[in-house]
Amino acid sequence: MGGRWWRTRWATSPPSPRSPITDLTGYLRAFAGGRGHEPAAKKAAERQIRGLGQSEWATALVELASPLAERDLVEEMKPYGFGPQDRDKYFFLSPTVPAAAKPVFWSALDGCADRGLAGCDDPAATKQFQQSAGLLTEDDRRNLRRVGLDLDVLRAAASEGRVYGFIVNWMTKDDLLGLFGKPDVRVVHVVEMVPRTDRVPS
Repeated sequence: MGGRWWRTRWATSPPSPRSPITDLTGYLRAFAGGRGHEPAAKKAAERQIRGLGQSEWATALVELASPLAERDLVEEMKPYGFGPQDRDKYFFLSPTVPAAAKPVFWSALDGCADRGLAGCDDPAATKQFQQSAGLLTEDDRRNLRRVGLDLDVLRAAASEGRVYGFIVNWMTKDDLLGLFGKPDVRVVHVVEMVPRTDRVPS
């Protein structure tokens, strides 16, 4: 299979936004989605969020205590603009992959056509991920390894079809504090801040 195909569809981490507050890469290396609750980590992250101003938008990495099916995640997070129509998301579909020191992620930014998935009409990111993973063959194993991916890990993540964490954008301080109240949320890390305007950037 041509290198262009898998290069445009697979990665082990999203882009790394940087800010004076923190660096996404560091949080990905310590990603603990699916490992249950850790009160001390959650308390420290909550202090960080409470220190934010009301005039900023935040990008945040959310770790789930236990992996969730996407439909359950979307339903629970709807109050925070986390619906099928809001595609500005990155989903983490595995625990940390040792070889890459990061979890497998799938971007929900693109639709089926953008990903070259013939016959795909499901807007769910996990369904698109499963279809893409189903197209991989043993011939792709070497090329995937060159970019820090493992075919067996991708197949296992696709088979499970659950979300271990996600990234949300354009969150307010109150949005992030609301996420902390969700029983399935393990911790919320602020990874980038930008000045807040009257409306969410398009």
